[in-house]
Amino acid sequence: MSVVSVKIDICNLALSKLGNYGSVEDIDTPQKPTEKIFRKWYDVAREKALKELMPNFALSRRLIAQDTTATPPFGYDYAYKKPEDCLKVLGIGEIETKKNLYSVEGRSIVTNEDYTDDGLPIRFIKDITDTTKFSAEFVSALALYLAKQTCMEITQDEVKYKQLYAELLTEKANVAALSGQENRPIRINRSKFAQSRSTAHPTNYDKE
Repeated sequence: MSVVSVKIDICNLALSKLGNYGSVEDIDTPQKPTEKIFRKWYDVAREKALKELMPNFALSRRLIAQDTTATPPFGYDYAYKKPEDCLKVLGIGEIETKKNLYSVEGRSIVTNEDYTDDGLPIRFIKDITDTTKFSAEFVSALALYLAKQTCMEITQDEVKYKQLYAELLTEKANVAALSGQENRPIRINRSKFAQSRSTAHPTNYDKE
């Protein structure tokens, strides 16, 4: 199935949630009023769904070079330009380390760590436009995002909007659970001896 046809299928799934309002045939060169509305909201809903749901197919890693043309804001020594296809930065380095001492400000990722040699290793949510990469559960959720975003403009029905909002909350939880099942949990080993010393000495704080 082509990218365009899947995109239209997602729009029609969303439209079916709203009631009897016909069908969508083309949102790239829209003719119908509903097609123009879906053209306006499709990418907004898609990016919002990717950011909030963080599906596994959108997880990505990349080494990015230091941005020598940017002046880091006060408090930071180095700036790195956020990739154009990065919707959301999840962290720096391996997820097990949890040493995420950085800040995302505008289109820059700033930190005091110098990654000049190899590049800043970031984990992020990639902006996926290719619908053939979407999972079935993401398609279902994106249709709900679209339905909620377009509901008032198409139906002017506040009751329907509230119903879609509640349904989307449930769908988001289901998608998150399914994505979580595919990734192994992170186990942080802690020394019982160290824990006992920390407990015995209240001035020792866990700084992890």
